[in-house]
Amino acid sequence: MVNEVISFGCSFLRHSFDNEEPWRPTKGIHTPISIPKQHKYLHYTRPISETSAIEELADKLNVPSYNRCIGGSGNRAIIYKLLDYIKNKDVTNNLFIIGLSEMSRFDFINPTIVKKWPKLSIEDYAKFYVEEDVKFELTTLIELTSLYLNTNNINHLFVNTMNNSFSTKDVCNTLIFPNGSEYWRDYILSYDDSYKHGHPNIDDHKKLANTIYEQLDT
Repeated sequence: MVNEVISFGCSFLRHSFDNEEPWRPTKGIHTPISIPKQHKYLHYTRPISETSAIEELADKLNVPSYNRCIGGSGNRAIIYKLLDYIKNKDVTNNLFIIGLSEMSRFDFINPTIVKKWPKLSIEDYAKFYVEEDVKFELTTLIELTSLYLNTNNINHLFVNTMNNSFSTKDVCNTLIFPNGSEYWRDYILSYDDSYKHGHPNIDDHKKLANTIYEQLDT
């Protein structure tokens, strides 16, 4: 049983961008309606002409949704904001969809800051970035978070939305797409070779919602 869908992630899961890659054949094939009152966003509303996989999924489940994704978020901020929320709310029967961003993003951990948080500049971060160390740290953080969620019987699913660098399917409950990939961008390419890795459009979000819905144990 699910009584609310709650999401954490970056702009890839926040809402669709139907006009970002206008050459795509699926651009403009859907006409979304305005946001029903049961669908909330953290500190603003998505564009009226777009949609979100979280709304689409919640509609299929006939429950409200709360989209707490913030554009530009790195995985550290996503996970610690998720944990801060869970520790301070009654999350009984909630379904958490956790979109994993690019692993190269770095942000300081300020889980209680809603709109802004400090970041290192790319130039400063590059001085310390070591891919193997980042892979170890973040996959370990994701694995520990998954263990915590499982131990507390919190219904959740990780989705590699922007991440297509490091596999997570062996360390957490990761969505696997119909083409066998765990990466959303690779799945989009499997049905649209004109996709250039930009923000997913409305059709992509609807397909993501369908994929999640079909794999839920509800």
